[in-house]
Amino acid sequence: MKGYPFHDGPLFARNQWYLAAWTTEIGHTPVARRILNQDVILFRTTDDKVAALSGVCPHRWMPLARAEITQDLISCPYHGARFDHQGTCVAVPRQDRVPPGFGLRRYPVVVVGPCVWIWPGEADRADPSLLPDSMSLGLGRAGWRTDLSHPFRLGARAQLLIENLFDEEHINVVHPATLGGCQADVFRDAEITDTPDRFAMTHRTAPTPVDAAMRALFAELGSHACSDLTIELLGVSLVNNIGSRTYSADASGAPKRLMGQMNFIHAITPETDTTTHYFLAQTRDFNVEDADLSTLFSERNAKIVAEDAAILEALEPMIDDWGDARQETSFATDAIAMRLRHRIRRIIAGDRAEVASDRAAP
Repeated sequence: MKGYPFHDGPLFARNQWYLAAWTTEIGHTPVARRILNQDVILFRTTDDKVAALSGVCPHRWMPLARAEITQDLISCPYHGARFDHQGTCVAVPRQDRVPPGFGLRRYPVVVVGPCVWIWPGEADRADPSLLPDSMSLGLGRAGWRTDLSHPFRLGARAQLLIENLFDEEHINVVHPATLGGCQADVFRDAEITDTPDRFAMTHRTAPTPVDAAMRALFAELGSHACSDLTIELLGVSLVNNIGSRTYSADASGAPKRLMGQMNFIHAITPETDTTTHYFLAQTRDFNVEDADLSTLFSERNAKIVAEDAAILEALEPMIDDWGDARQETSFATDAIAMRLRHRIRRIIAGDRAEVASDRAAP
């Protein structure tokens, strides 16, 4: 079923910000990406700004991934039509007049820390106040270490990944070696935050005596430690799974001092209806100079993500034959994932209603 897990309509909201790239990926030659079924090229202008334009020449549909960019002019590699960094066509071969309306679509982009955000919907709706609060997760924030992984293509639809990141029940089944010993019901009694721009579950762990491994991370811990663990969705595409705030505590569990914060960040950008750009990052505000610690966390996280990817990519081809959400059975443990599903569906429905209303206005 093409629309799974939704009954009808699109699989994603267009009038939202999505991560298009890490800033380190973008230079003065085109980087081609398909984002929400739209071909896009991203590049830096001569004043080092990031621009995003349609990635196909509208003359004969030549991909612009191999276009030359000279002094902010993009030359189509097929017939040589030239466009400026705003997408305006400034020259076509062997004629003085540019055909009316001939040009490249320009996409709004905003750079925040290491993130290049793109608005694939209607340009006049691009609202910076709707940007996911990536700084709250430490991405590019002063005093924090940010470790980025190169994005990869997941052969499954974005909503499957979002729901999976909030699904605790699969942990002991899919990740017995990498996450073995984790309790699948850690967030059963979590505090829920549900606002227009953020959905989060937070659980405070019981105080535990500090062992050698914990003290290696936080030398100034007292006799006990506790943590606030958080899974959160910011906007429609940025997931923190799991964020931790570690406190020095007494035996009663009362936190005395915040020792450090760490986040495992997943940015989820639909490529097509059934494939996804998957960006991973880690941030922390302790031991920021310790590259070996970053490597340790990165390698462990990569194994976990690979285990999830194998499951989701096995699910995706089954959806055409079996994927009707109206006929599937849900367990009690699916409650949070279903809540996320309904949340995203409401956002998509609101997006479509607003666009339809604007187009109907005189």
